[in-house]
Amino acid sequence: MSATQTTGVALASPQTASQNRLRGAGASMPSVLYRVWAEHFKNKFLLEYFPIGSGGALQAIAQGSADFGSTEILLSRENLTKHGLIQFPVASGLVVAAANLPGIRQGAVRLSPEILAEIYLGKVRWWRDPTIQALNPETEMPALSITPFSRGGSSGTSLAWSRYLNNHSANWQQYIGETDRPSWEYGLYAGDNHRIAAGVQQTPGAIGYMQASYASQFALTTVQLPNSSNTYISLNNIANAHEEWPLRIGVHALLSSQPAQLERSRIVTAFFREAFVRGDVVTRRESFLPLTSAQVVSVYQLWKDHNLEP
Repeated sequence: MSATQTTGVALASPQTASQNRLRGAGASMPSVLYRVWAEHFKNKFLLEYFPIGSGGALQAIAQGSADFGSTEILLSRENLTKHGLIQFPVASGLVVAAANLPGIRQGAVRLSPEILAEIYLGKVRWWRDPTIQALNPETEMPALSITPFSRGGSSGTSLAWSRYLNNHSANWQQYIGETDRPSWEYGLYAGDNHRIAAGVQQTPGAIGYMQASYASQFALTTVQLPNSSNTYISLNNIANAHEEWPLRIGVHALLSSQPAQLERSRIVTAFFREAFVRGDVVTRRESFLPLTSAQVVSVYQLWKDHNLEP
């Protein structure tokens, strides 16, 4: 991957850059979070992050091309032991459905998970479909076809998205199921969250699933969906995200616990400790949820157990 594709790059002073230079790789969803963390702590760390997808995180760290991996997919204990790694949570990302609907005000459109499944299955193809209009009787839907965008390759976001639809749609259960690699035939594919958001922005009538900050960045219309109490949730009231919607996806770091890598790994844990202690405000600002106090204590204990305390 070329340097121009790097996200999360921040400047550091010459005195600290040589010893606190870090490289991460993996899931695209948290790349925006790593970018703002890196900027926030640029006096201590220089971070480069390569958004190659959750599926590439293990390979990158196993091959030594990254100091840490980042993934939304939990690895088995056997897999972690095999590669000499530990895995710990760093934050939770909030994933929303967002669309390009000219003339529709922000958050005005309601959908159901069943309709979303039918959209991605190619069964509902127009914004003026009667099922959509019935949920939005006071909104004149645009006379546009629906182009759903999906992630390409292995993606923890796709896994959470397909699991959500699988829990609500019998048709989805029959034809797709849960998968981290989208294979539905209808719609278009994009490589990461940024490209999905850009693709939706460039395509009137398009819809896609993405981390919430990308929807805001590209000025897309976020769609309201019901939570478990059948209350429709918009982007403006997702701060707590304790319900099923919006999707709350855990972001995890993969880190080597091998003796030869301890020095590098301790710089990684030092970076994440700064994020846990002083990064709550910027974390929430980017539509991520920081770890709870109990989670932070658990992570610190894991580091201690593997001699990785910074």
